[in-house]
Amino acid sequence: MNDWQPLTSGPPSEETGVVLLASGQLLKIRGVTLYPVDMVSEISQLRERAVAKMGGVSTGIGFLGSPGWAIGAGAALGLIEGALSSSARKEGIRMLLEADEKHLGLRRRGRVFPFGRITNRDQPNPNLWRAEGDEVKSWLGPKKVETFVHDGSEFFTADTETGLMNIRWQSVVAFTSAPN
Repeated sequence: MNDWQPLTSGPPSEETGVVLLASGQLLKIRGVTLYPVDMVSEISQLRERAVAKMGGVSTGIGFLGSPGWAIGAGAALGLIEGALSSSARKEGIRMLLEADEKHLGLRRRGRVFPFGRITNRDQPNPNLWRAEGDEVKSWLGPKKVETFVHDGSEFFTADTETGLMNIRWQSVVAFTSAPN
């Protein structure tokens, strides 16, 4: 269940997005769901660290000496590296699961922004779309404006004439912005 709602009230946006899907369906986009940039960044960094851990471990140590000794030491080192790699993979899997949990939390923090308020809305790439949230008063300093961006997934959530819809960007064959 999502906490955000379609744009059913307030003044109409000056601009809408229009997408043509591979199925031939034409959709008018009144708004797009975007997410807090800090959370999106945190999840992305966590996933990157997890993938790096799952790549395995190599000590970079080599052995010189008699062939028998070098082969034996190399085998022992291989066992150690294997154990370290297994541990690193387990840590990487744990980190990916943590990133998935954070992503579910991120989905609950999404906000639908009118299409006309989205920066870079003329670009046919949701990863470039961003919007500024409302100013938040702070007791300790100046007001803060939260930035919202696309979450980087293959889908974007659009507020269309029929309600909120998850659209796979790969299914879009044409895109434009147009006056309402």
